[in-house]
Amino acid sequence: MIVGTICNCVVRAVVLSYKSQWKPGLYYSTKRLKEMFSFSIWVLMETIAVWFSSWTDSFFVGNRLSAHNLGVYRNSQSMVNGLLAVPQYSITNVLLVKLTKDIEDQKKYNQDFFTAQRLLAYALFPLGVGAFVYRDLAVKIVFGSGWEEAEIVVGLWALASVIRIVFISMTNSVYVSKGIPKIAFYLQIIDIAILIPTCIYGVKMGFEYFVMIRCIARIVAILPNLYFMNRFCGFSALEIIKNNILPFLTAGLMGAFAVMIKSVTPESMILDFGAIGVCAVVYVLLVFIFANKEFMEIFNIIKSFIKR
Repeated sequence: MIVGTICNCVVRAVVLSYKSQWKPGLYYSTKRLKEMFSFSIWVLMETIAVWFSSWTDSFFVGNRLSAHNLGVYRNSQSMVNGLLAVPQYSITNVLLVKLTKDIEDQKKYNQDFFTAQRLLAYALFPLGVGAFVYRDLAVKIVFGSGWEEAEIVVGLWALASVIRIVFISMTNSVYVSKGIPKIAFYLQIIDIAILIPTCIYGVKMGFEYFVMIRCIARIVAILPNLYFMNRFCGFSALEIIKNNILPFLTAGLMGAFAVMIKSVTPESMILDFGAIGVCAVVYVLLVFIFANKEFMEIFNIIKSFIKR
């Protein structure tokens, strides 16, 4: 495994150096090193804080509840995170580069952020709502029978995650592109300050209550983040909320339709798959009706991607 990783890095370095017009060379600057370190140290600290917050709740579950609850909790989290990672990172990684390029043009900069956030909301909100409504089907497919306890984790964690990604994870690209990654670190410290007492209280209530309280705590950090975005980056909270009203509305209507279908159809995996397909069609129609401009924008992006 070690040799394979090293060979992978060497091959990529050689191929990228050959393909790139820019060639690496020997260069050293103490001044540049200090500038890089003053920036990267905050990114490193924020990464450590994210790691700490992502494992603190698991520590409480394993220490205060049981190894069984810990296995259900962590596996359900991994399942949801894996589902949401593809659309999330396919947009956020590109967004950081685009924001850095347009840093001098504030109007273009704001437009890039709002467009990316809105498109990600259109992609993630229906996934979160669908995972919540059909959480039993998702658990059966991924884990099989005997994992019914995972349903509440999958459903609530999916809902909380899509909201957090759109309103918090997206803004990290803004902080980094503007050269203030310390704000993202401060936000993580606030998140940890909310997380620890939440976990202490939640584990006393039992596993299901812990999951519910923990998922609510995940989205509480939206409030200080909206303040930071307004205070340091010039994005008003009202603009950010208005930017996501239509994605939230269309996903909510689709969710109501999914609940209605699920309540009148008998339990059947085949019927559930058919209902999910119908819900997807309904969601596309809702976006076309209520957000025709965004619908055409998404359609053109997909069309250009297929052509390339």
